[in-house]
Amino acid sequence: MIIQGTNAPITLTFPVDVSGAREIEISLSEENGKELKHWNKESLTVEGNTVYCNLTQEETILFPACRCRIEIKWLDEYGTSNFADVIYDRISYRADKTVMGESSGGNRQG
Repeated sequence: MIIQGTNAPITLTFPVDVSGAREIEISLSEENGKELKHWNKESLTVEGNTVYCNLTQEETILFPACRCRIEIKWLDEYGTSNFADVIYDRISYRADKTVMGESSGGNRQG
């Protein structure tokens, strides 16, 4: 679950080490396909088979409360394209839209 106003990164565990991947593309969308956020390898934190998709309070406050989907694809070190199953989740509504402290406090830095 993603909560409006959070800065906790989305944490994804891959079945293989993706630190050597040529490219990684991750998309967070509303269930109907409207994209809310997109990451590529340069904007992700990759640690072996774990990938962190950083978020800020300012951007998640603006996400609609809805069911959402996360799509993942990557180009491995051999140039083979790989696709993960779509992850279905939800974005939880919060009435308080206050941004606390430094917005990037919960993000992983690689």
